[in-house]
Amino acid sequence: MERTADERAAMWRNAVGAMAKLHQVSPAKFAFLDRPAQGANGLEQELSHWLTSARWCGGNRYPIVERAGRWLVDNLPKAPPPGLSWGDSRLPNVIFQGVEVAALLDWDMVSLAGAECDLAWWTLMDQSWTCERGVPRLPGLGNARQTVDLWQELAGRQALNLDWHLVLNAYRSRLVMVRLPAMLRAEGRITAEQQSALSDHGEMEWLGDLLDHPAAGPQESAWAGWEN
Repeated sequence: MERTADERAAMWRNAVGAMAKLHQVSPAKFAFLDRPAQGANGLEQELSHWLTSARWCGGNRYPIVERAGRWLVDNLPKAPPPGLSWGDSRLPNVIFQGVEVAALLDWDMVSLAGAECDLAWWTLMDQSWTCERGVPRLPGLGNARQTVDLWQELAGRQALNLDWHLVLNAYRSRLVMVRLPAMLRAEGRITAEQQSALSDHGEMEWLGDLLDHPAAGPQESAWAGWEN
């Protein structure tokens, strides 16, 4: 069913609103997600998990992955806001009834990494499937800046350290695209050549310039793509 621009705008606003509401739930309700052996807070734990995953799946063989891992460790935010992170936060993972949100799907990356982790993943996925592929965003859907601005309005606070979270999520996405093709190859569903082609494509390259500098201040950003 084709939606009008106004309907898509309402769906986008409602989806961001559902995400903001999720982020206002006390993380104390999800203490079972706490992994204290991996770090002092949820964000440090999430980074530790993915650094370990990079070594396990062989992602560190890619220089940009190794470089990003070092940058993330060197620039880890101090005292990040605690909070639940949906994990796979993106519009295709929202079920709608009309233009209203009925459910949020795909919780396989849920953690206590905090709200900014979800904002950055949403931005990364949107950017990857539109601008980076030369595909125009559908009328009515907000861009990265508009999504963050709307979230801030609904959440009642400033989003912090977004450049760091963009790099973390590009890092996570890159590792997914190392591991997933390996699994498909092991099952005989793709060829070795296809595995190599998929694994060599990732989300790090378009954020690589952020790795040339220290992380911007908590309320600042060096990324030029916010208005795309």
